[in-house]
Amino acid sequence: MNQPLLFPKWEVNPSADDLIYSLLNKGLSLCQEAENFRIQLLNTCAVRLRDILDHMVVPESMVSRSEFLAHGWIVDETDGNVLRNTAGLFPAILSGQHFAIAFKVEHVRDFVKTHRLSVTVEGKAYAPFQRAKVWQNDMVSFWVVQRNGSLAFEAHDPSDEQLRLSRIHLQTFRSRRRQFNNPGEGFDYTDKIVQKAVADLDQHWACDLFLRAEREFWMTRNYAGRVQKSRQDQMGIGWANQDHHTYDSSRTWFHRNIKVLENLGFVCRERFYAGADAGWGSQILEHIVTGK
Repeated sequence: MNQPLLFPKWEVNPSADDLIYSLLNKGLSLCQEAENFRIQLLNTCAVRLRDILDHMVVPESMVSRSEFLAHGWIVDETDGNVLRNTAGLFPAILSGQHFAIAFKVEHVRDFVKTHRLSVTVEGKAYAPFQRAKVWQNDMVSFWVVQRNGSLAFEAHDPSDEQLRLSRIHLQTFRSRRRQFNNPGEGFDYTDKIVQKAVADLDQHWACDLFLRAEREFWMTRNYAGRVQKSRQDQMGIGWANQDHHTYDSSRTWFHRNIKVLENLGFVCRERFYAGADAGWGSQILEHIVTGK
């Protein structure tokens, strides 16, 4: 658990947020369909469009690359055309000629169906990355993006065999046994199915499938969660705005709990410790690809 800190310290960055809001508001002012969606999204399920932004394509004539760098974005080590600001919840910035805004949804095809759009969905069903251009004009385009353990910005479909395996592993996670006479047996079982999914797919894709199954299980036990999910489904976004999961653990089995999450690609960040007399503490982990 003593891994080096791979992520910057979280901090408040109002100037970077102001920059994003100015671009978002500019885009909304140029596209009435997107503005109508923003209003309906807020009124229907109290979700701000700002909070589900995925990335923006910003021409140099609108905002210079140097300005983004001055506000905390850095160049992605694997793609020099991409800027990321991981010190907070900010969309990635891409260079391009046409202004575009992309926001996250849980399932692109659900969004398209909900809003009765006649658009092309890029990426196969169940693939790690899918997207669709939902509104556009000469000045701006709006996209919906579905990420299932991918940092890509274009669809690169896996093989049909991998897609088949992903559905099998999702069903395995959904139906996994949760009651054991001994917690160690439960962790052995969970380790086994997680490691198999990681071997067949990869850590990021397997992690996304595991957490999807966990949210579905959580909703069976949480009425408020089901109500909120139904509201967000009315807007076609599903759980696009979920950003963390919480697990309780005894001290005895804490190390096994952390091991499962590390096998899925999570890295330990800081710890919250309330003191010996309080009887509890928290380990914060982060998965840089899934954003959890």
